[in-house]
Amino acid sequence: SCQRRRVRDGGQHLLGLAHCEHHPAGGEAGAGRAHGGGPGGRALTLEFVPEPDRVLANSVFTADFVRRVTGRKAFVIHPTLPPIEPIRGEGDPTGPRALFINPTDYKGGAVMLEVARALPDIHFVVAPGWGRVAGAAWRDLANVHILEEAVRCRSQLYDMADFVVVPSQGTESLPRVILEAQALGLPVVASRHSGLVEAARNSALMVAEYTN
Repeated sequence: SCQRRRVRDGGQHLLGLAHCEHHPAGGEAGAGRAHGGGPGGRALTLEFVPEPDRVLANSVFTADFVRRVTGRKAFVIHPTLPPIEPIRGEGDPTGPRALFINPTDYKGGAVMLEVARALPDIHFVVAPGWGRVAGAAWRDLANVHILEEAVRCRSQLYDMADFVVVPSQGTESLPRVILEAQALGLPVVASRHSGLVEAARNSALMVAEYTN
């Protein structure tokens, strides 16, 4: 889960941290590994090259985690997005459409399943991620459209929705889906914790009781 990039430049080792990794509580910290707390008491593990000259992080949230668990300062470089051209579709006359990507429990799949059951007037588009496709419970709902394969064209994917939901239950460093949705002018509803708040920048509906 930690994407590491070690670069040799003028005798310095630069380490890029993609995000902090979720591990079950009770894991042992060792060389190049440090533990800290995440949302809801979840344990987080940060893996790093021992004694790097510089530490890079992709969000302020990750940099703060690095400082708290290792005492090291991390320099923040926010990720950039490739140009995304909006596709102006006709919309769905049957009602508003919500896009949910990666229907795993970590990303809020169990919570969103209950939301979809409670809101039959909203059409939910569920897209796969990490190779996961929505399970059988989703297929029983008439207001859910399941994409069996990943949509490579991001514009086509977001054109299927009127707003995007990011109900992550686990720690996120800087969710790319929020940045992409906002770049296309789509409203976002997201959990209020970790790097989701930083990505939203006060431009999303943030849910404090995100486990409910």
